[in-house]
Amino acid sequence: MEVKSQKDSTLITTENIQDNLNEHSQKNHMEFGHDRITTKVYQHLRDYPIARSYFDNVNRVPQPRFVRTVIHDALFSETLVPYTVRLDTSLNNLLDQLDQRVPQLKVLRMRDIRDVLAGPFAKAYASFSSRTSSPEKISDVIVEPTRKIADHTLDVYNNERSGRH
Repeated sequence: MEVKSQKDSTLITTENIQDNLNEHSQKNHMEFGHDRITTKVYQHLRDYPIARSYFDNVNRVPQPRFVRTVIHDALFSETLVPYTVRLDTSLNNLLDQLDQRVPQLKVLRMRDIRDVLAGPFAKAYASFSSRTSSPEKISDVIVEPTRKIADHTLDVYNNERSGRH
């Protein structure tokens, strides 16, 4: 079976895929353990820091390696190779379009998302801890205001209570 790749106009055959698979399997085996996924989409996704981080973390877990091997063998079986190649090429083209529309994806990291979500809390903590770094400051910032509020509340309560009698 022969399929012409739309992106780079190279001829993809089952033999080329098998040769490519053997070559990349050895390379990826050295780099990523038993990871044998060698599709264009997988390689393209590794260009995104978030996806690369996810893949690297998943590679540390033993069970998914077995699952990936089974899936890989099924997708690159003689029966499914033409469909795998077409799907891989189509999805890779979609990722290319996504890259053109949202180029920031290639630089967005989990740390960036974490900073946006945790930023307000970190700033509040930093502000609070800078004001409460010594026992005197804790007394000024927490104890005294709390004491004033408690005293005022007690005064109001006692005034209302004494007014009822």
